[in-house]
Amino acid sequence: MLARLSFGSKLTALVAMTTGLAIMLVAGALAILDLARMRPKAVSTVSTFAEVLAIHSTAALAFGDTEAGVETLSALRAVPDVATAALYDENGKQFATYARNDETTIPATGPTGAGHHFVDRQIVMHIPVEHENRVLGSLSIAYRLDGIYREVASHIALASLIGVFSIGAAMLVALRLRRGLAEPVTELTFAAQRVSHTKDYSVRARKISDDELGQLTDTFNQMLSQIEQYEHVQHEAEQQRLRYMAELERSNRELDEFAYVASHDLRSPLQGIKSLAQWIAEDNADALPEKSRRHLVQMEQRVGRLERLLDDLLQYSRAGRVHGTVKDVDTGALCLETVSLLTPPEEFSVDVSAEMPVMRTAPAPLAQVLRNLINNAVKHHDRDAGRIEVSCKPNGAFNVFSVTDDGPGIDPRYHEQVFKMFETLSPRDSVEGSGMGLAVIKKIVESYGGTIDLLSSAEERGATFTFTWPKEFPAGA
Repeated sequence: MLARLSFGSKLTALVAMTTGLAIMLVAGALAILDLARMRPKAVSTVSTFAEVLAIHSTAALAFGDTEAGVETLSALRAVPDVATAALYDENGKQFATYARNDETTIPATGPTGAGHHFVDRQIVMHIPVEHENRVLGSLSIAYRLDGIYREVASHIALASLIGVFSIGAAMLVALRLRRGLAEPVTELTFAAQRVSHTKDYSVRARKISDDELGQLTDTFNQMLSQIEQYEHVQHEAEQQRLRYMAELERSNRELDEFAYVASHDLRSPLQGIKSLAQWIAEDNADALPEKSRRHLVQMEQRVGRLERLLDDLLQYSRAGRVHGTVKDVDTGALCLETVSLLTPPEEFSVDVSAEMPVMRTAPAPLAQVLRNLINNAVKHHDRDAGRIEVSCKPNGAFNVFSVTDDGPGIDPRYHEQVFKMFETLSPRDSVEGSGMGLAVIKKIVESYGGTIDLLSSAEERGATFTFTWPKEFPAGA
């Protein structure tokens, strides 16, 4: 119930409950103190009455005058709280009695010994009646404590009345304090709700006081101001990013168009040059000297290399941007299919590990990377026969593919160079290639968040190319 109240209502209720509890504790303490103080006072009062009556009862007991004894006890009518009184002779038999209420029963024999005890909201006092050190009998008085309890009850009632007025005054004070305590909290709550619902960080909470709640309000407003500035910067950055993305898309389209046009427009004259060289060689087969025929063959080779270079440049410009459909790919089957399309020489064996994973990815770029690495291993081998191994193992969010050959290896000094554009370690006339293969591979792998490394040494044969490929294809790739 209390949890559903507002902060101001909780504050008022807290003040009321605290004040009420304090009043209850004070009233209880007063009641205990009154009882503790009034009981000894009542015992003293009854003891005084008993001693006076005992003195006046000596003659009646000494002469056996019952009427005188009754007359002496009747003086207790002036004391309203005395319920009963009785005189007993020296043998403990009832001698004279007094009872304010006729229905009250008085014991026929007196108690032995002197003293007092509390019973049935009464003090029962018993003292001996003596004359000149002779015990003539005894006196018993029963004194009702109702008056004392009424007095204690009146004190409690008065304390309770004062408590009610105190709670009322505390409520009024609490209501006056609500403006200084509850209103700042309410203002902060409303401001936070407006910001939460509207996402408008220009909202500010109204400062009501200069205390800690006022400092909290200033801090809250400063926080909103910082968030507003951050939102503005974020909005500007997002707009800038969108402009950059649009510009990048435009540049990519222009690059694609340029690569296509350059490839198409340059391919036609190159094909013409190649045909002219062939025609010259055919028309003058007998007349051309050996040196001229070698020059024509070199011309055809240069034209072929230029055509391959155009193809590789086109692939490099599209690397990492054209990937095709994403689907579940059996990488072992993909490797075997890639090897069958390459048709390496029979002297070369390509072993694909039996533990190749099935992963959800785009098969086209992955196949292109594997194809180029396997093809490089065959093309740059220094022997007529060789062995190539393809394997894969998981590593966190990536799969690590390895292509290992038993070729001549690559000196560590050239490990970074081989991934650069137009870089080859062999003379261009001895190996067909544009020097773009590994650069294309590196661009494809890195565009999907992976890395590529080369492991090889100058002392031992063989080289291992390892590249990481994401197990989950990047969203939007």
